[in-house]
Amino acid sequence: MDIQKIKQLMQYGIESVLDLIYPNLCMGCERRCNNQKDLFCLSCQSKISPTNHYAHLINPFTEHFNGRINLYTGASLYYYVRGGLVHDILEQIKYRNREDLAYKFGQYYGMILSESPYYQNIDVIIPVPLHKKRQAQRGYNQCSLIAKGIAEALHCSISDQIIMRKINTLTQTDKSRIDRINNMEGVFHILNLTDIHQKNILIVDDVLTTGATLESCALELLKAKPATIRMATIAMGL
Repeated sequence: MDIQKIKQLMQYGIESVLDLIYPNLCMGCERRCNNQKDLFCLSCQSKISPTNHYAHLINPFTEHFNGRINLYTGASLYYYVRGGLVHDILEQIKYRNREDLAYKFGQYYGMILSESPYYQNIDVIIPVPLHKKRQAQRGYNQCSLIAKGIAEALHCSISDQIIMRKINTLTQTDKSRIDRINNMEGVFHILNLTDIHQKNILIVDDVLTTGATLESCALELLKAKPATIRMATIAMGL
């Protein structure tokens, strides 16, 4: 038996033991997943819409920012359907204290991004900040938890000390694209110009809808003249 075959059998044995002790449960229905690394069981996988943005430098995600900001690339993990499974999980993360799900999303997403040639050599990940009042109410920033999981897979640092949200904006759910963009003007303030100067940065948010929040955040970060800006979100509107 060759060494590669032995390694595969050992890995299979380790995963089998881990699955018995710490079963990997589906994020959607909490049934056992077929694979230790999966987020969803086969039944729930049929209810979600993954993207392949990470495999393409230019894709439907980056098209949101054409002519608006100089974006190297960007990607969403899933397409977002209101009332769908991914929407429900994101709601649990934001409003039902499911911090664990945010971190798990980040770990899984980071593993995928680490295999893409377009997400190599990231120097620092910057989660889109919440206003201090909203973070105090929620107790955490879900974007920071997602970013933490991604950072571990990409072996890079994460910082929430580079940019702050100085205006506590109201919900943008019912606003038009133009209203959202206007509503986000001047919302962010960069705290440190030197830490990301000529660095490759990755901005992480939970959802991309019109792109107004990410655009406003990126425009503020561009004042520090980073080498490149990439973006990653868990979901993106259709």
